[in-house]
Amino acid sequence: MPVFLSTSDFRFSKFLNPAVLLRDSKSIFQALRASDADVVVGFYVLHAVPLAIFKKLFNYVLSVVATGGDVNLHRAQPYSTVRKFIYSQSDLVFAVSTDLQEKMRREWGQQPILLHTGIDPSFFRNLESKDSLRMKWKLGKDDVVVLTVCNLVKHKGAHVLIEALDDLKNRMPSSRIRLLVVGEGPEERNLKKQSSDLGLSENTIFLGSRTRNELLELYNIADLFVLASYSEGLPFVLLEAMACETTCISTPVGDVGKVIRMGYNGFLTKTGDSTDLADRMKEALSLQAEKKFTICVRARETVERDFDLRRITLAMVQTLWTRTKEKGICQPD
Repeated sequence: MPVFLSTSDFRFSKFLNPAVLLRDSKSIFQALRASDADVVVGFYVLHAVPLAIFKKLFNYVLSVVATGGDVNLHRAQPYSTVRKFIYSQSDLVFAVSTDLQEKMRREWGQQPILLHTGIDPSFFRNLESKDSLRMKWKLGKDDVVVLTVCNLVKHKGAHVLIEALDDLKNRMPSSRIRLLVVGEGPEERNLKKQSSDLGLSENTIFLGSRTRNELLELYNIADLFVLASYSEGLPFVLLEAMACETTCISTPVGDVGKVIRMGYNGFLTKTGDSTDLADRMKEALSLQAEKKFTICVRARETVERDFDLRRITLAMVQTLWTRTKEKGICQPD
């Protein structure tokens, strides 16, 4: 049977930094030599430069997976040139969304394989202990809790969510609204200032980065999960929240519009429009209990049916296994 090595440890994409490339190349060389891998999978295309360089030396099947930011956020010519080199050295190229797949086709001239983002619904699930979890996180039983999980960079749209929070607070003056912001990034200071300027410092709680177990709890204590991004492939965090049966609102970027059906398993809002986002938040919070329950159950069913990581991983492994046999790298036992 083939030996698989998966890595996402490269950081070469940041400014195409030669020092970072050299450091990561040394680490991946050591990992490749120790593993004697038949198949190597690189997540995030721009980080796979060392994998492309060492491929002939170690004679492995190379697969790369584009996840969104590696294509959407690095459009300048130097990045495009690097991506094309990596594509040319790869035996299989995957994209996690149809939007990303089309962008790569236009850049590369060939069609990558569609491999949707997946999560583990056996871990991300509805928990029964919501009241005790709210006590743990120092939130009241009757608080209206809005959660977002994202890198704090401009294209994630957290500033739009804070503007919508200000609007929502005015529409629901009797409610104690709490916005939980999970994530770190260069926009954190600006977002805190924005919250302060709008008089929302007591309503907005910046939690920084959190563990997987903590995210599970946060999804479960939230009344709403909101993603206000300007650009995405298909975000893990949205699928995780849906699997936890949290009411979800997102902009229809990337493949999100193919996952969320308005009013069926979640809600969609206009990109960059804080008023529309406040409308959707108010609509979702005003749902009758039975309607809300139905939407949340449908959200989980969507994830279980189409985005279960175990099924997606099996499909990838089967595809890679076929390619190893075609290249004669290894034969079945």
